[in-house]
Amino acid sequence: MKDLHSTVLVLMIVLGVTHTSPTENYRKKSGEGCRVHGRLYGDNEMFSIPDQSRCLRYRCNNGEYTLVEEGCEFNDVCKPLGAEYTHECLDYRCTKTPMNNHFAYFSAIIKTACRDFKGGCHKVDANHFYEDKQDGNEYPRCYCDGSVQRGQSICY
Repeated sequence: MKDLHSTVLVLMIVLGVTHTSPTENYRKKSGEGCRVHGRLYGDNEMFSIPDQSRCLRYRCNNGEYTLVEEGCEFNDVCKPLGAEYTHECLDYRCTKTPMNNHFAYFSAIIKTACRDFKGGCHKVDANHFYEDKQDGNEYPRCYCDGSVQRGQSICY
């Protein structure tokens, strides 16, 4: 059996909040229920491992526990694996990537846009103009430049 420390989930930071899980479902016989980090979970009970991502959910089954739900924590909300969501004009996808003997879960930016001073979102397009403020000055002609990951308003 693997050393418990080598199978414990590892918290990592990649593009914000990222969590990892073992590449294989983790099983540990403990007799009655499942004992995980000193806590006993009943048969068929779902749980998250304390001090790890609450977006990784396990189920106890006949003394073994396996990973049954995977997701990314984003602004204190669990997003299901593969889910797409928007925050401050950026589109994200909850992604799972192999990393050593674990998987890393993170919110990957999949589409960039720019946010104007009124809170509106504008697509990356040098021919789409909108009003914006920069350094306290208002500009009538701005466009969203996508050459940087988070988008940048170019105004004149």
